[in-house]
Amino acid sequence: MSDRKKEWFAVGLMIFAAVVVILCMRFLPGGSRVVITCDGEVYGEYSLNENQEILIQTQWGENRIVIENQTVKMKSASCPDKLCVHMSPISEETPGVIVCLPNKVIVECKE
Repeated sequence: MSDRKKEWFAVGLMIFAAVVVILCMRFLPGGSRVVITCDGEVYGEYSLNENQEILIQTQWGENRIVIENQTVKMKSASCPDKLCVHMSPISEETPGVIVCLPNKVIVECKE
């Protein structure tokens, strides 16, 4: 095999490997998770691929977080202004952070 053919074979193999990795990351479950912290401490880590509702009750208040269809949103909160409830849902495709300052709760998506 000539050097030129070897180079093209190597390039093709790298492209194929990259496509396989991307497809695996996109379609296989696992990987992405939701991390919830409360007063600076990790409260819990949850799979972004599993629909569930998480209730957080602390001395500062109560928050209800919903993971649904690979997105996360603050469904309800006992804080007075409810800014966290009106924040847009976050996901792996639309990263961000949901913060409830009065209740000291932070929600974020991580890989």
